[in-house]
Amino acid sequence: MAEERIDPEAMHAAPFEVPEAEARAYAQALRALERAGVPFVVSGAHAMAKYTGRYRNTKDLDIFLEAKYVGAARRSLDATGFRTELPDPWWLAKAWRGSIYIDLIFAAGNHIAPVDEQWLAHSRPGRVFGVRTRLASAEDLVFFKAFICERHRFDGADIAHMIHGLEGKLDWTYLLGRMGEHWELLLWHLVFFRYVYPAHAAYVPRWLMVELLSREEALVTDAAKRSNEAAPFRGTLVSCFSFQGDVAKGYRNLREELRDRLPRPA
Repeated sequence: MAEERIDPEAMHAAPFEVPEAEARAYAQALRALERAGVPFVVSGAHAMAKYTGRYRNTKDLDIFLEAKYVGAARRSLDATGFRTELPDPWWLAKAWRGSIYIDLIFAAGNHIAPVDEQWLAHSRPGRVFGVRTRLASAEDLVFFKAFICERHRFDGADIAHMIHGLEGKLDWTYLLGRMGEHWELLLWHLVFFRYVYPAHAAYVPRWLMVELLSREEALVTDAAKRSNEAAPFRGTLVSCFSFQGDVAKGYRNLREELRDRLPRPA
């Protein structure tokens, strides 16, 4: 697959403008989902703008919802003049009207976790295209974005911008719980933030860094005492592209192994 060509100047150009016809279509879609009683949150550029103050020109609208509501969401959008499809039954449905696209995302693309009710419980109020709605929380966005480390797409900058834009005012306890066994990725992104914004290192609470570094020290100490050959190879969880060569040589593909544990769309 050819790598996506990205124009940084166009993507971050100001002001952030959406053509009127496109904005109307997105507003119609949001209202249709609301009328259908579909619980969802808006993610992507619109949520990021709230937390970073930076708008990013993107080509679609990202909606996050639980798998059990995908069928209802598709029916409501079909009735509003969109066409919908399920290109990936494990994490993604799409809706479009001409050149206008909506992504209906119900799980992480690496199959780590499904979108669950916590996304709505921790969402924040917002207005998108004039419609009162809910925005994905910064904490849940960090959780999802922490794993996106592809050769052609790295969301670590998004995480750093959210921490900076919110001046560290995140529910760190909730985020740590969300990361679960993947807490090392959170540590990595926090070290990255501190490197990028050394003057704002205090935005990351000291207790969190102490906790994560003590966990890392325990892992290093344990590794020095005994072999950990049984630990799974996790490369494909952060980059499907970059670690395919390792899979071809016999390493496990956790991305595929986790796939069948995800709930399927209703």
